[in-house]
Amino acid sequence: MSVINQMLKDLEKRNTDAGESSTGPVVIAQSNDKSSMMLVTILVSVLVTLALVSAVWFYQENKLLKQQQPATANDVHQQNQQAQQLVNAFEKIAQQSKAIKEAATEEQHFSAKPAETTQVQVAMQEKESNGEKLTPNALANQQKTDLVTEEAQGNTDVASSKKVVRENNPAIESNTVSQSTNEKPQLKSLSSLSIARKQLSPSELAEQKLANAEKALMDKEGEKAEQLLQDVLLLKPDHIEARKKLAAIWYAQKSYNPTINLLNQGIDQLPQEPDFRLMKAKILLQQNFPEQALSSLEPLAHIQSVDYQALLATAGQAANKHLIVIGAYQQLVLLQPNKGKWHLGLAVAYDRNSQFSEAVSAYQNALNVGDLSAQSQQFAEQRILALGD
Repeated sequence: MSVINQMLKDLEKRNTDAGESSTGPVVIAQSNDKSSMMLVTILVSVLVTLALVSAVWFYQENKLLKQQQPATANDVHQQNQQAQQLVNAFEKIAQQSKAIKEAATEEQHFSAKPAETTQVQVAMQEKESNGEKLTPNALANQQKTDLVTEEAQGNTDVASSKKVVRENNPAIESNTVSQSTNEKPQLKSLSSLSIARKQLSPSELAEQKLANAEKALMDKEGEKAEQLLQDVLLLKPDHIEARKKLAAIWYAQKSYNPTINLLNQGIDQLPQEPDFRLMKAKILLQQNFPEQALSSLEPLAHIQSVDYQALLATAGQAANKHLIVIGAYQQLVLLQPNKGKWHLGLAVAYDRNSQFSEAVSAYQNALNVGDLSAQSQQFAEQRILALGD
């Protein structure tokens, strides 16, 4: 029994060792399979990623090529057109040059005929053989007749040749005409026609530019009108209307200093022109310079103009020059005696200058004229009562 047990134990031990040896390799095989699967998965992922990147790159590249192809085709088409235009231009110039040379050659051929002496000699021989004598006058008449005949024939041939050239090349007609007029003909022409462009005088050119400036102002093209008016003044510095219009444009742009300088130049050119002084004084009063405005107006204080005298009175009041104001309103009363406001202005000027009796009379005249507002009429009545006391 012990021997049998010992054998069973040995057998069991062998089976146990065999089982252990068989399980070891299986574990190793399973781990190797897992590693291989991971490597394959990683490789497949990398390949798929590369394939996607390549596909995206090829798509974008094709898209860019498609976008560039139309532009490239257009550029090539434009370059071909430009090249063709250049070729056509060179061919046209070559044709024109050739036609001009042919016309000039034909003209010289027909105009320079050396057969005049021979024809005259033949005529002389014929007449001498007939027993006729050639006098100097007869010889001159014969030469003149031959010259006229040959000239008419030559002009006809040249005209026909020029006509052919013009029909073939209309573009060189003007060049042929100018060349033929510059050449001195050997034979005296029977008739000639000359067309000359009339050159405008500075005054005519200035008026033309002024008309264009007025049209530009109507079309609201201020810059163009301004430039044209400056051109007029360059041609005629004493042009009153152009200077006034240019000053008005600059005044509207609020360029006061350039406007005053422009008007000062006009005053220097034409000291007796009231409009320049009037415009200058308005600007100076607006800028609160009454003394300077008054200085501009005083040299023409005697002028018979309602606008001028009214502005002179306004400038005098601002500068507290009562005598100048009185003189201006006296002129206004003479110019428009039916305007009550001038009588009232004269009365106020007398009142401020302490000439009370003259003031009362002027207030009364203003009330008599009656062309006053209710407030002005009430003021005149109050001043009459105050000064009467």
